[in-house]
Amino acid sequence: MNKKTIKSKTKIIGTKKSSSLEELARQTRHDDADLINSIIHPDKKHTKKKKSKSKKNSKHKKQKSQLELLSESLASGSPVLKDLAKPWKYPRANQKGVLVYAVYDINGLDLPEFQDKKDKPKAAIYTLNPNTKKRSLIDTREDKVMRLRWNSDLGLLDCGDYNNIDMCLDRKARSEFFHNNKSINLENKNILKLRKYSTNMSQVYSLSWFPFRGLYYGSKNKNLVELFDKQGLLPTNGPQFIKKTSQPITALEWIPNYGLAACCNQNEISFCLDANGNPTDHEIVRRQGTTHDLLWVPRRGLFDCGNYNKVMHAVDPLLNPVDEVYFSSNDWLNALAWIPDQGLYVAGTSGYINKCMDHLGRKIEDILFKTGHAITAMTYIDLEKMRK
Repeated sequence: MNKKTIKSKTKIIGTKKSSSLEELARQTRHDDADLINSIIHPDKKHTKKKKSKSKKNSKHKKQKSQLELLSESLASGSPVLKDLAKPWKYPRANQKGVLVYAVYDINGLDLPEFQDKKDKPKAAIYTLNPNTKKRSLIDTREDKVMRLRWNSDLGLLDCGDYNNIDMCLDRKARSEFFHNNKSINLENKNILKLRKYSTNMSQVYSLSWFPFRGLYYGSKNKNLVELFDKQGLLPTNGPQFIKKTSQPITALEWIPNYGLAACCNQNEISFCLDANGNPTDHEIVRRQGTTHDLLWVPRRGLFDCGNYNKVMHAVDPLLNPVDEVYFSSNDWLNALAWIPDQGLYVAGTSGYINKCMDHLGRKIEDILFKTGHAITAMTYIDLEKMRK
């Protein structure tokens, strides 16, 4: 009986083995593959386990790192750039700066943000992210904005046909925003109205900062005036008259090591002050019309635009004449802006912001943005410099 039982058991075991030959072969192939993989990739098995664990916590881990990044930024007092649509996109590598531009319509601006207003403003100042094309309203003006100038010590200044120089973004206030862990305030509408500086009932057409001297403006009544001294303070006796010109001063631009360039004498672009701040009338170039803006581009030279419907490269960095056309239009061109690592932009009465030169100095024609209204002024604010 015992023999039969043994035979029976042996038979059962033997039968089991013979019925799973395919399975055994499959298992052998699998074991061989594991053996080969373990030799070639000794950590593969552990990687699999780790992968399944990290899968569960990947979402939490990602969120934690973003929160830690923001917390560290706030704790260190560094500026926090807030994207209103997706606030967790900080830090945004492509957010290097913003364009600021002003639009104008004598009959009032027909824009969505003013639909509820009975008396629509004639002018408005906006920021524009050149990468996302997102724009935000800063403020409105009762008349045409002729010039926008950003100074890292003073803030954003504007002037025009409203007989004031206004400060619509204050550099000091912006520093307080940083230390209070609030947003940079360039992409939201919560901008404070700050100070106004009277210009004795004279329309102001141009503004420029003269390093180690102060802030100068040019007016319709042909006066060059110092508004701030070199410390950014109002002189105790008020704005200081510097010189009289033969024509309204429609454009001003500081040229490093050479002086303050202006369009003020019979459509002539010339130096009105030398590098030491002394009055001069050294001619740079002449134009067949009125120059509306001058811009010094590092390592490229001086560019200008105006009612002659062109962007001109006037002189190179050594003041050698170039006089080359970089952009042509059927409309007046009113404003220029240089964006580092991108290029030169121009805007005018057509309402377009066009790129006319890349960062390597090559001519290019590309539309960045269309506003639907005449653009009368434009400048660029470098956020990277502000973060340093």
